[in-house]
Amino acid sequence: MLIAPLSGALTEDTGTLGRVLGHHLRSQNAFVALNTAFMTDGAFIRIPAGFTSDLPIYLVFLAAADGSASFPRTVVWAGENSQATIVEIHLGADCRSTLSSAVTEILLEPGARIAHHGIQKTSPDGAHVGHLAVTQKAGSVFSGSNLATGGRLVRNDVHVLLAEGGCTCNLDGLYLASGTSHIDNHTTIDHRAPRSTSREVYKGVVSGRSRAVFSGRIVVRPGAQQTDARQTNRNIVLSDGAVAHSKPHLEIFANDVKCSHGATTGRLNPDALFYLRSRGIGEKEAHQLLIRAFMLEGLDCIAQTGLRAELEGVLVKRIEELANPGVLA
Repeated sequence: MLIAPLSGALTEDTGTLGRVLGHHLRSQNAFVALNTAFMTDGAFIRIPAGFTSDLPIYLVFLAAADGSASFPRTVVWAGENSQATIVEIHLGADCRSTLSSAVTEILLEPGARIAHHGIQKTSPDGAHVGHLAVTQKAGSVFSGSNLATGGRLVRNDVHVLLAEGGCTCNLDGLYLASGTSHIDNHTTIDHRAPRSTSREVYKGVVSGRSRAVFSGRIVVRPGAQQTDARQTNRNIVLSDGAVAHSKPHLEIFANDVKCSHGATTGRLNPDALFYLRSRGIGEKEAHQLLIRAFMLEGLDCIAQTGLRAELEGVLVKRIEELANPGVLA
């Protein structure tokens, strides 16, 4: 297996990187174009055919200099029947105004199984714009999850192309917005071949005067018969000033499919809160329990016990900051 800085791979490339870099970006926007123009480093991961990585691969990107902009690019090429887990972490130094515009490209050859977990812990004054582009070939399995814990502006775009038959795609997202932060999640799952399956579940909690947006698009092309696609977005609003926008979207051009989508947005269940309070649980602790039950389910997709416990700790700490009845109004 090869794990190398992108700068070195670009310098020493013998054609391997060039077969993947930039070839799987289908929804170009200004930030993707900026990343392509200004990328100087990142990571290149080449997983050989038949290789299985037992331990997760961690990539950590830190935006630290005040007023800086960074453009990291990550390229992953998973060989036939390979298997690996990649954890991509983007951090922002506290009290620093930074911009991170990140692009990740992943190519799964036939039978490959890749899990990609993205984590954004941006500074309250920082901005993060991420773009994930995935191409799946026959019989491959992609599991993607994303955890956004805040920031002045966070946007995550995901585009998954199920290019050949028998693919499976699972997308999970968790986001927690507070203060005046704005978190966007825009996803596209493109079924272009028959007998593929996709599952998508995004959950969010918003408080203060924050905003959250989920726009999920599933496309079933004319030749993608026997597609099974399901999409769900659920939000909890903790204060009157917070807003959650949800736009689930299906485009179906085949007639032998099973597709569904749904969205819910609401407050914490007052009956559940009353039940917990009647059992001697304090108001703040009751709020935390209900939010944890709602959010932690989104970590079930993570197979590695140690990684799941680590992310659960991050999520629980963030929930403790949000679930304060004194600041929810």
